Amino acid sequence: MMPRKDEIDRMIVMLYISRNAHGFVNFTRPDGWMDKLPMAGLAELQHMFSNMSDEVQAETSLRLNENMPRYSRRHYEEDRAEQNGGAEMLSSIGVKTNKEGE
Repeated sequence: MMPRKDEIDRMIVMLYISRNAHGFVNFTRPDGWMDKLPMAGLAELQHMFSNMSDEVQAETSLRLNENMPRYSRRHYEEDRAEQNGGAEMLSSIGVKTNKEGE
């Protein structure tokens, strides 16, 4: 969901999922956005970006450990739900699936 115009005016940096062919993530920020911050604000911003980097690294490691090496978590969860639904449908009409044989 995109923020309202007045919310965008108050943002320093907005990260969003890109809908173009040049990447997956995009960002925007006002002109001169760092000029308005005091040194304490810059330190706070650096800390926030460091935390975001740590969160991205943790999610990357978690996905690799959960065998999700390429696509979004949502993709894998939807794929798993579709497979489970298909297995349940086949089972309901008497067709045995690999899951039942395990």
